[in-house]
Amino acid sequence: MREKKTSLADLATSLGVSKATVSFVLNGKGDEYHISKGMQEKIHKKAKEMSYVPNFFAKSLRQGKTKTIGLVVADISNAFYAELCKSIQEKLYENGYNVLIVSSNDNIEVEQSLMNELIQRSIDGMIVSPCNSIENLIPILRSTHIPVVFTDRPGDGEADFVGINNFKEAEKLVNLFSKKPKKLAILTQHSTSIELVLSHLMTVKFFLI
Repeated sequence: MREKKTSLADLATSLGVSKATVSFVLNGKGDEYHISKGMQEKIHKKAKEMSYVPNFFAKSLRQGKTKTIGLVVADISNAFYAELCKSIQEKLYENGYNVLIVSSNDNIEVEQSLMNELIQRSIDGMIVSPCNSIENLIPILRSTHIPVVFTDRPGDGEADFVGINNFKEAEKLVNLFSKKPKKLAILTQHSTSIELVLSHLMTVKFFLI
């Protein structure tokens, strides 16, 4: 194991060239700055020999973006959220983005802390599946310039939201019964959800038998 991380200066010194030359080559701009193919090969070879790893934060500072999206979910152990994380990560990866995934465990204080930490890491955007109450999140969202999208559970009315119309889907589900149901069992994590779904279903004409 190397005792000291290899820097651009170390590579430049070992090759007898400037740091700028090494930086241009490692960032794929060797041809643009008319650096010979031979020198480009030497720089890449030396970087591999010395186990050079680019400084992520320095690169992000130069480019003005991190190509990283923060994803906050309520409970990553839940199969629904696990699948949601998988799908979002795959789609963002296809578009050149990395994802930092955190789980709030449906704890409002933890959720606030995690969102602040993600913002401090200079993420380019954030996708949030919030706890049931978002009042404490609004100050955080309004204090940052990064775009935020809510998913699964609606958030701030001023932010974009991608989710499922639970009432519409419940209506479609009941319509799939071959016979009009006398009784209907509903499984949900939150008691408030039961009241909302039932009140909606009772307004559906086919359900009143």
